[in-house]
Amino acid sequence: MDHFFCGVLLYKIACLRQGGSVIAQELGGRLLLPDMADEQGQQLLNIVEEMAIASGISVPQVYLLERETSINAFAAGFTPNDAVIGVTRGTLQHLSRDELQGVIGHEFSHILNGDMPAILILKPVCVI
Repeated sequence: MDHFFCGVLLYKIACLRQGGSVIAQELGGRLLLPDMADEQGQQLLNIVEEMAIASGISVPQVYLLERETSINAFAAGFTPNDAVIGVTRGTLQHLSRDELQGVIGHEFSHILNGDMPAILILKPVCVI
């Protein structure tokens, strides 16, 4: 049984090395593109772009977890260059623009402080 667990854990870590998009997709997120975003989605993309410019990093891809009605968001990736930001539909529906900026700013702090690799490494343990 221990060998099986270790094998699954190593497999999951190898998959996650592909970057944060794997996490977002596993959670049911879809890539949010400017030409396909509704008004709330476009506002989110604008905020992410503003934060990226202010932070001096490239604009991360944004994933929308459409079926999630709770307020939640995450940043995932191994480096700032492969980072993605995931946001639930509930976050867009329930928060004002200023509140959403605060949430996205918090996620950028994870990207800029290098917290994301730890999150990615711990995630396989939680989903096995």
